[in-house]
Amino acid sequence: MQRAPFLITIGFVLAGLSIAAVAGEPKPARFNSSAEILKWMDSYRSKPEPLRAAAAIHELSTLGELRNPESAGVYLGFARAFSPPILTRLTN
Repeated sequence: MQRAPFLITIGFVLAGLSIAAVAGEPKPARFNSSAEILKWMDSYRSKPEPLRAAAAIHELSTLGELRNPESAGVYLGFARAFSPPILTRLTN
């Protein structure tokens, strides 16, 4: 009987720690412009962040850069390195 309060307390502590761990995970910063994405792409070899690649391609699509024939080649080439289906889906 005396163990029940102890076990309940341990349960709350563990629940609190797990919530704090999930809340403390850093989210990738958003890109604000195509110039910022290009700068990130240029530094990718020295500091790879593959989880931000999808966000970068999505933001380029939102900005309309993937439809611009003068700039799309660089961005589509970068996207091609991550996933061949991305390139197929964007060009169709």
